[in-house]
Amino acid sequence: MARSAPIHVRVTASGLPAHDPLDLYEELRRTHPVDDVFLLENASGTGRDPDRAVVGCGRLLDIRVIAGTRGVTVRLTGEPALVRALLGHAEDLGLRRAATPAPTGSRGSSPS
Repeated sequence: MARSAPIHVRVTASGLPAHDPLDLYEELRRTHPVDDVFLLENASGTGRDPDRAVVGCGRLLDIRVIAGTRGVTVRLTGEPALVRALLGHAEDLGLRRAATPAPTGSRGSSPS
C-alpha cells in the first residue's frame, strides 16, 4: 500500500496553577460530554498516589481492543484521516477488515 502524506495535528499547551487532577476531571465531566473526558494516571511512584496525571477532553482517535470467543477485534473511531491511515497500516501487517469502512466523513471502522 502506498504511504499517504503526513497528517498534521496542532497541539497546544497552557500553563496552569497546580490542581488536583480528579477535581479537573470531575469539572470537565460536568461541562462536556462524558465520552469526551479522560483521566490517565501513572502510579509508578514510590507511594500509592499517582506521580503523574493527564486530564483531557476531546479525542482524535479511539482504539478499542475487544477479546471475544472468536478472537480479538480492534475498533477504530475518530477523525477519518487517522482511521484511514491506521487501517492502511493494519492491512500492511496482514490484519483483515471485519466490517466495511464507514462513509468518508463519518467516524469509524473495524479491522480484526
